[in-house]
Amino acid sequence: MDLWAVSLVPRSPWHVGESPGDVDTGAVFPPADTLYGALCHAWRALFGVEALEGLLSVFQGGAPPFRITSLFPEAEGVRHYPAPLAGVPMGTAHWLPEPVFTALARGEGTDMPSSSRDFFLRSQVAHAAIGREDRAATPYEVGVVSLRPGDSLFALVLAGEDVLGRLQGAFAYAAETGIGGQRSRGLGRFERPVWTRVRLDVPAKAPHFVTLSPYMPSLAEYRRLSGVWRLRLRRGWISSPEGSGLLERAVRQCVEGSWFEEDGQEGILAEVTPPSFRHHPVFRYGLAFKVPWLGVGG
Repeated sequence: MDLWAVSLVPRSPWHVGESPGDVDTGAVFPPADTLYGALCHAWRALFGVEALEGLLSVFQGGAPPFRITSLFPEAEGVRHYPAPLAGVPMGTAHWLPEPVFTALARGEGTDMPSSSRDFFLRSQVAHAAIGREDRAATPYEVGVVSLRPGDSLFALVLAGEDVLGRLQGAFAYAAETGIGGQRSRGLGRFERPVWTRVRLDVPAKAPHFVTLSPYMPSLAEYRRLSGVWRLRLRRGWISSPEGSGLLERAVRQCVEGSWFEEDGQEGILAEVTPPSFRHHPVFRYGLAFKVPWLGVGG
């Protein structure tokens, strides 16, 4: 598989959160499970139901055709990554530029640049809901996130040539139609993605790893899990041609930057189908995107 950086320039703010007024402070950037959901919607729209079912079957079979990170900030041409929860010197910034991140992964570079910059701008946008019977307008606000002019988002994608063409099409479709919540209101739109083949200067193998996507271990993995992680409760609303507006079952995932002892972990697609939704299963992406890590723990 080849490693790609997919750059996305926002055309509008985006929404991440369970309810319209929320801006989920734990994930102001679109996490990998949100991005994966948008790609699955695109896969169905572009290639059909059977193609999507086939894709999900391959993922469940333990040989995923691609892996994705969450969407992270890119500023002045430099990609930034979340600081690991362990394996780095104390007092580091929340976001690490790629040269620093990779140096730490190699066990080098203890002199850390200090930066308190917050890439993400949070605000509220006024909207109104129209009643079906009385047509009365009920005002409400939607929490949105945006970037400063010139900044963008990116995801790392590990994909094989056999799936790359369709995956690029799905990214383009998702960027056009929206990633995240409140898409019908024009949120989460991006310019056409730019794909660049990249190489991360990190060890090929290491006794630890840092995940760059929300990770949900299988039961067997959880029983032997060792490391430093933080959990985030995740659930969302179903958006499907067969029915929308139902709340998925909640799951807990280890957040980006969680640090683990390497023991062959992979993660799972968690089924989150609501009991009353019987049209098709609904899954949440929980595969780890592992970066081998030689930096010390603690």
